[in-house]
Amino acid sequence: MIWLFAIGQVMQNLTNIYYYVAYAGGFAMGNFVGIYIEEKMAIGTLVIRIITKKDASDLIEALKSKNYGITIVDARGATGSVKLIYTVIKRVDIDDVVGMIKHFDPKAFFSIEEVRAASEGIFPSHKPRFNLLSTFRLNRLGK
Repeated sequence: MIWLFAIGQVMQNLTNIYYYVAYAGGFAMGNFVGIYIEEKMAIGTLVIRIITKKDASDLIEALKSKNYGITIVDARGATGSVKLIYTVIKRVDIDDVVGMIKHFDPKAFFSIEEVRAASEGIFPSHKPRFNLLSTFRLNRLGK
């Protein structure tokens, strides 16, 4: 509805540059605020692919000690033998894992992608976060 109203105003006032600027500013601000809120909510699952030429045993042990599930593959790259390390993590853990990667091998290549669905993974346990919906259900049940 908001988009229809905004584009309608722009179309009715094609000669007024201020409507174009206001529309572009609102569009950009909406994207910025949406991305900021989504990052702060930290909902979702990510896969981190780490490629390193260096001995990765310390990094592997650090990930295991924090209860991250990992998959390790020996591979050959353009510059020789490499280790591929895959881990699927909760978005809230991204800073912890990236910090470990940079600590153990600052020159490691890594990429991060969103996962649409994952099952049977190994994830570190977290304290439960405040959930408005579950609180509402408990209040309705009288608990």
